[in-house]
Amino acid sequence: MQYALETCRDPEELARFEAAHGSKRGPAEVARRVAADPEGTFLARGPDGRVLGCGSVIVHRDAGQGAYAWVGGMMVDESARRHGIARALLREGLARAEREGARTIALAASEMGRPLYLSEGFRDVAVSARWERAGEPRLPEGGARRVSIYPISSCEIMDLLRYDAPRFGASRAPFISAAMAAFPERSFVAFDRASGEIAGYCCTQERVTGPLVADHDEAAARLLHAAALSGAPPRVVASGVNPDAERLLASVGYAPDGTTCALMVKGPALPGRPQAIYGLGAWAVG
Repeated sequence: MQYALETCRDPEELARFEAAHGSKRGPAEVARRVAADPEGTFLARGPDGRVLGCGSVIVHRDAGQGAYAWVGGMMVDESARRHGIARALLREGLARAEREGARTIALAASEMGRPLYLSEGFRDVAVSARWERAGEPRLPEGGARRVSIYPISSCEIMDLLRYDAPRFGASRAPFISAAMAAFPERSFVAFDRASGEIAGYCCTQERVTGPLVADHDEAAARLLHAAALSGAPPRVVASGVNPDAERLLASVGYAPDGTTCALMVKGPALPGRPQAIYGLGAWAVG
């Protein structure tokens, strides 16, 4: 089968292709992923101009530990499968990630995609699961209140991005800034009441609450509660590498909804402080 790879320049075309192939990601979510790294999303296009496949390898820039990349949005039209398109898209993205200095590359794989990633040198590190809240939002019982929660203001964004980078392992400033701009009324920051330092933050998107990053359970719980009260979606994607996240979600009324992916890594171990990541921004972005 003949096809050519190209960098995606039209997020709306990409969103239409994904929607036609069963994706629940809306145009705004797709556009946010492309904007997070404008050179990181690729299309496979046939001679007739039809899109046959797509995939992203988003490179999050250096935060003193080296760049860090996430693979996501890999999809191939059923009529074009078994012609090497998914592998070609993946290798194109991985080559660019290597040029950009990304030592660690992570992804959340479906059962269908996992064999491809294993064959390209990825290894399993955890099972990532989506959790959903059925009832009213609540806080865990007991304990002294160590943090105060406030809506994120524009003057705090740079401080918040500096807080996030060493915990995530690289700077994902374009993605976080776009999420905050899309839903400013559902973005919150936690401050330690004793020191006045940032102790966590929470953004929300169309389908999930996240990124959710915090230094301890109480900050994460209060951020999640504030987001829920503001109308955020009752779903969180837990990476699987922070056991405190799953215990916390269970304690405040969340339960796995049965949707899981294999969290896989190529290269060194996950950078940053994975124990501070209570909720991913998206399986496709990290």
